[in-house]
Amino acid sequence: MNKEWLEQIRKNQLLVAIAAFCLIAAIVMAVCVGVLKEPVVPICVLTILEGAMASLLHHAELWIHVVLVLAQILAGIFLGQAALVILCAVIYAAATVTLKYLMTEEG
Repeated sequence: MNKEWLEQIRKNQLLVAIAAFCLIAAIVMAVCVGVLKEPVVPICVLTILEGAMASLLHHAELWIHVVLVLAQILAGIFLGQAALVILCAVIYAAATVTLKYLMTEEG
């Protein structure tokens, strides 16, 4: 049975990658709402924006991603929302990695 389960995972790697991203995004959103006491709607909007940025820039060079994440974190530190912005950067990184993986698997 264990071999069959591993074979199913190998066969559905794209689905597993998308499910892993969704799980990461849900955990980050739960932490933002539960621990940081941020309103739900802005957190959902930020999650969508981070996913949109990742989908627009996933073909870019690595240094562009690093500059973008550093700019986000610095803006969060200056605005007093460092924890929130770091969690948004986690969503961006997860979305970018997922998109890179999906593009290498498809083509």
